[in-house]
Amino acid sequence: MAFTVQSRIEELLAERGWSTYRMAQTCGLSQSAISNILKRGTCPSVPTLLTICRGLGITIAEFFEPLLGKGDLTPEEDTLLQNWRTLPPDKKAALFPALIKLLDACRM
Repeated sequence: MAFTVQSRIEELLAERGWSTYRMAQTCGLSQSAISNILKRGTCPSVPTLLTICRGLGITIAEFFEPLLGKGDLTPEEDTLLQNWRTLPPDKKAALFPALIKLLDACRM
């Protein structure tokens, strides 16, 4: 299947088990805005796409990753990133400092 903004949003929603309602609530967008993007094929503006990415807890680069490829990630790195992406933003914020501390300790 060819990459479209709509198909990528649907993929990210499916990964998280989110409904369009949850996405609208999390991103702070109206359900009609989400519906226009997904059902009518309306292309979101850059600010709207950035809002969607923030709500999904990803960067714009991660959104377009299927177009760019995964680079030189090992299978372990890819698994780690896939799991990280499914965490809600509050869990990422809580986990990140502890993860960095653990990684620093492992380097010693």
